[in-house]
Amino acid sequence: MVLQGISSPAQTFSTRNDFNNAQGPDEMGWTLVRSDSGYLVIQACEDTMNLFLRVGLAHLSQNGTVSEIRSFGQDGLALYVGWANGTVRSPQGFTLCGSTDDGTDNRAIVWQLDEELDSLWMLEPYEDTVDFSGGTMARSKNGVIAAVGGVWHTGQSGRAFLALVDPSGILQNLTEYGTSMRDFAVSVDTCSDGGFVIGGDSWLTGTDHDGFIIKTDAAGFQEWRRDLGGPYRDSYLSVISTSDGGYIAVGAYATYQSGFSTYYRLYAARLNANGDLIWEKQYGQQGTVNELSSVTELHDGTFIAAGLYPSSGGDKGVLLKFAANGDSLWMRTFRHPPLDSVFSVHWLRHVVEDTDGSLVATGSCNDGQQDLWVIRVDSFGCLVPGCQLYDHIAEQPSTASKSDLNFMLYPNPATGHVYISFRSAGPPKGEFRLYDPKGALVRRFAPTSRSEELEIALTQYPSGSYLICYVESIQGVRWAQTLIKE
Repeated sequence: MVLQGISSPAQTFSTRNDFNNAQGPDEMGWTLVRSDSGYLVIQACEDTMNLFLRVGLAHLSQNGTVSEIRSFGQDGLALYVGWANGTVRSPQGFTLCGSTDDGTDNRAIVWQLDEELDSLWMLEPYEDTVDFSGGTMARSKNGVIAAVGGVWHTGQSGRAFLALVDPSGILQNLTEYGTSMRDFAVSVDTCSDGGFVIGGDSWLTGTDHDGFIIKTDAAGFQEWRRDLGGPYRDSYLSVISTSDGGYIAVGAYATYQSGFSTYYRLYAARLNANGDLIWEKQYGQQGTVNELSSVTELHDGTFIAAGLYPSSGGDKGVLLKFAANGDSLWMRTFRHPPLDSVFSVHWLRHVVEDTDGSLVATGSCNDGQQDLWVIRVDSFGCLVPGCQLYDHIAEQPSTASKSDLNFMLYPNPATGHVYISFRSAGPPKGEFRLYDPKGALVRRFAPTSRSEELEIALTQYPSGSYLICYVESIQGVRWAQTLIKE
């Protein structure tokens, strides 16, 4: 990797929020959009009375503070917001595609909310004509709303669908696609020619799944289809149209499977305007939990993808930046370090670029309770500014010396949170320990990879001078620094 200079300053943060203190198990940030004063996150949440799923909106300030929360729902009817980046900002407010569940029937639904999350209209493309349908994503262009998902008709295989809806909620066209035992669409994007590009997954057999990309015209007629994957259970593809008229898709590529266990690597592919494959690449290590959930084109023609990455101490959120030719520029993993006895899952679903080049992503973190999670990092993916200057330590070949370590702590002094950037030339062999002003051990946690961005919540600790150190069983203390909690 070529070392680059320190990026322009950005207010980094990592925010976890329990919606209305409901302690619900299904809270997830799906879509993030910029606002004049910060960020708006469309999320899944639960009401505090009946525990029905609702659509939530959280407003965060530029420094990550949750300043306002709202929700939209209906008694006795669960509403789920869809998929990664499944919501679109429209002139009327927000257009969403998701699912409803009344305990008996599951229905795809498209609904229009105003800026206050009041419902303007709601549409079920299939009403009561099918056994099951589910929606995942909506997009809007030139007054046409495009919504996608999956549908199962009685006695038939599952099929992907594209619903075209006018701004008043009137269904204009409904098209289905499928060639296998189960096709399901998870993403849609508008194209420069007025058509649409759809991404999803196709179950060819019980043990062979592929991701698919379908290009349609403005009326939903299929112009071409490409299936990508190998002989195992590959994941769905989330696809976007690019500024050059082509397409980028991300997901997970199955490298190996045995019985019900499948191992994946992060995956991206690029296609030209005709759907011809230009390149496809895999990234990182393999694992049973591994996925890029969505991708965004950046102002310089590079791409940033958000997802989930495997780890022995709990799955981590991941951001992967890659060039137009697919070469990895950097990959960062993020988590709230739990106690050693707690297995946690962190997942980033959607990432956007801010006006200063920083990156803001949303998803969820779960250490027994699943909550909304939003992070803001600089243009190099750093919670600790300058972390990219030490990436070379973790990128050394297996023949290199394994003694190199680097630690960066930011900010210091700190109030609510402090971040650690960790780099190791070999597999980490130690743990971090936090000691309070009286010398008592109050926190311990271990890094789980050679390169990791970690967060420590400090809100429960009183002000004072703390000591944080990294200790290995054989070599003892390898690093120590005073941390001032204000």
